[in-house]
Formats: sequence, C-alpha cells, structure tokens
Amino acid sequence: MLSIEVIKSGLFDTLQDQGRYGYQHLGINPGGAMDQWAMRIANLLVGNHHNEVVIEMTFPAARLRFNAPALIALAGADFNPVLNGKTLALWQPVAVAAGSVLEFTRCKNGMFCYLAVHKGLRLSPWLGSMSTHIAARQGGLHGRCLKAGDQLPLNSQARQTTETQALSFRAVTTDFYLKGPVGCLPGPEPEETSEAADRFTQQKFYIHPQSNRMGYRLVSTLPLPAPQADKPSEAVTFGTLQLLPNGELMALMADHQTTGGYPRLAVMGRAWQSAFVQRRPGDTVEFKWITAEEAHVTFAGQLNAFRRLKTSCYQNLKTWLHENY
Repeated sequence: MLSIEVIKSGLFDTLQDQGRYGYQHLGINPGGAMDQWAMRIANLLVGNHHNEVVIEMTFPAARLRFNAPALIALAGADFNPVLNGKTLALWQPVAVAAGSVLEFTRCKNGMFCYLAVHKGLRLSPWLGSMSTHIAARQGGLHGRCLKAGDQLPLNSQARQTTETQALSFRAVTTDFYLKGPVGCLPGPEPEETSEAADRFTQQKFYIHPQSNRMGYRLVSTLPLPAPQADKPSEAVTFGTLQLLPNGELMALMADHQTTGGYPRLAVMGRAWQSAFVQRRPGDTVEFKWITAEEAHVTFAGQLNAFRRLKTSCYQNLKTWLHENY
C-alpha cells in the first residue's frame, strides 16, 4: 500500500492544513496548523501547493514507516529526527526509500514539527479543509489524533531509491521567526483594559504548562489589573489576548472558541505568530505595542520572502521531480 504507517503514536499528532474559514458564525473555528509558516514552507520544499495537508507533531512524536518511496520535508520544531538511524536535517527536501523508518529522539527546540510529502495524502476534506477538528470529530483521519496502526495513503509514489538522498538546497527561515518582543495591536475594549495595557509591555510572562492548541495561558509574577465587569461574548481570532479575571492572559490559538466574554487586551500581529507558537511551556515572552502600519509592513516583508522561496524551490525541484515522478 502506498502509505505512511504510524508504528507508534505520539503525544498529540494530527493532520493539518491552513484551516477552514467561513464557518465561525456557525460555531466552527478555523483550526489548521499552529505554525502556518512552517506548514507552508514544508510544502514548498517538496513541490506542493502551500496549503497541502501535512502531519503536525508535538513531542514525543510518532514513529513512522514509509511503505513507498517519497519526497519529504520537515519544518518547524527540532525533535532530532532520525531516519533509518541517521540524523535528518530540517528545512530541506529528502528522498526516502520504501521501508524507511522516521523517529524523533529528543526535543531540541520548538513546539510543533511538520512533515510534508510530495503531492500530499489522499484524504477527504470536511468543509473545504483536511484539518483535524477534534471537537467535531471531523477532518484529518477520522477527526482524531494519529494512533499506532494508522495508514496515511499517499497521492503519489516516487521512483524507487535504495538510500536516503537529501537534495542540495534548504530554506532560510530568519524572515519568518522574529526575535524579541511579540508585536501586538490594541484590543477593541480600551476602556476596560487601560490599566492592564499600561503594564502589559513592562513585564515578562511565562507560558503555563496548562497550554494547548486552544490557548496558551500566560502568567506573570505580578498579575495585570483585572477587569471589573462582565461583558457579552464577542468574536475572537487566532492571536487574541484575553484578560482573565485573575489578571492572567489567555493567548487564543488555532483551536480557539469562536466567541469569548473576556476583554480583548490585544491581538498579536500575524508576522509574530509563528515565533510565538513555537515557544514551549516554561518559556518567557515579552510584548510590545505596534501600529497597524507596522503590522502590515512586517507581514508584507514575510510574504515577499515567501514568494522568493517559492520561486527558488520551483527552480531547484523541477528537474528532480520530472526525473523521479
């Protein structure tokens, strides 16, 4: 069978793409990959459309067997990937032989690792997306995390190769993972959050272990001034920072609820989101205020870098793909 076989399940490994949009008014959140840049870059490296479905892994991650030769790429967190006993590089396309086993031996950095395979997986979309929606039990593979014995059918098979072959180019990712404080735009309730806003950028927060794909809980030594009054639920989105009654923050992530009743202190600029989600529990994070223009210019710079990478990948891959597929 042309497939990737899950030999051993990981902690929380799912199938994700860009997510499903247009259904939040029905209570269905977009979901999708936590690190959108890593997901897209992994796809470019194997010659896919940037929104092809990938495997999103946390550590400890699944052990996988390739039952057919394939062109793959890993991106995002570094879980020290090992293929057939040899360390595998991230951000680089690699041709693997049938029977190859991929495992991840330790978490060196980051939170989410992505595996893309040329031409993707043969799955049925739900509401226009293949992303796994755990709450609805839809999308991905039966709407759940991957488990031992699962077979992920491939859309295509490469020509047989007898050994691992790393192609000769890699993605440079410095434009997509911004260092330093995370840029944020003010939330839509300035009167309710004004006291907290004054201190928001003056202190460090750490990511609490009770964090997941729904939200990262952010705690500081000195809690922020909490809002006094309840408010009706309002729409929220990925990167919304809610101010909780105990003075902590909740950074909403890919599996966020569609509406929320806590005041929205801030919203992360999209250009900073990938760097933020790759932080692990216990890591510290600082924030800074930015203008809408700064958010636009910074993200536009990332889009330009992505377009250059897309062109480079196409030029480097076209001959290899023609000869091997």
